[in-house]
Amino acid sequence: MISDTTARSLETLDRREQQAAAAFTPAYVVTAQANGAMSYTNDRQFAMRGDTLVDASGNTVLGYADADAPLSPLRVDPIDAALGYAAQARVFADGTFGYDRAAIDPQTGFRTVDRTVVGRLALARFPNGAQLRSVGLNHVVPQAGVAPHIAPAGDTAFQDRALDRLQDAYLAFDALRAAGHAEGSLDKTAMDLLK
Repeated sequence: MISDTTARSLETLDRREQQAAAAFTPAYVVTAQANGAMSYTNDRQFAMRGDTLVDASGNTVLGYADADAPLSPLRVDPIDAALGYAAQARVFADGTFGYDRAAIDPQTGFRTVDRTVVGRLALARFPNGAQLRSVGLNHVVPQAGVAPHIAPAGDTAFQDRALDRLQDAYLAFDALRAAGHAEGSLDKTAMDLLK
């Protein structure tokens, strides 16, 4: 658990962004516990501790800095954190973690706001029927020998499979109906030839 002092220093992320992150269910967010072991959570309460994104239990949230990067803690640039640029860091609806950084053009005096993307949350899905063991508040680990599929948020592996199955069923039904209609037409044509 996070101490009261640390909890006061955490900047809770925007509630709307937390709700948007809930759209990633049933995938789990990949985290690293204090002992370095990986765990998985479906709790979408995120906060900042220093320059690092953590979950409600204080576990470091893991992700990908870019498409070719290895799985690692999601951390804002330490200089941006020290200067307060990352004060509004949050998880966006598309699964990216970042912040809006304001700048003033010295020549024109115009203020611009650019989104700085730190990385993309790592999500995990487990095979159907996999046994998961609780290892703390809202955290689980799989039984021995079960490996989750881990991918960046937004990866096609985490799209709603139920919707895909429904669409497949509809297409199969439509194909059967067309085949039945074609068979009926062939029967009618054969009967016309016999006449």
